[in-house]
Amino acid sequence: MLDKLLATVTPAVIERVLLLVNHVIAAEPAAGDRQRTHIGRCIRLQVDGWPKLLPPWPPLLLRITPAGLFEWLGAPGDELAGPAPAADLLIEI
Repeated sequence: MLDKLLATVTPAVIERVLLLVNHVIAAEPAAGDRQRTHIGRCIRLQVDGWPKLLPPWPPLLLRITPAGLFEWLGAPGDELAGPAPAADLLIEI
């Protein structure tokens, strides 16, 4: 039951967080300019050492768009997301 709820809520939370991050980047022209030098590159964000009481944090795969913003490439194993491209940068938190 909890797994179904998490599978529904997690993508919505990720999309909202990325919307906020992209809003901040779009508000600062210098940030967008720096991002545009990396168009098409992928970043994998992985959280290690997450508390066991909380649900596991899924690894995120993000691509930098031509506008200099982040695009979420979908959840791992999501058939709509297609095959995951290789990450150009791995960030472990």
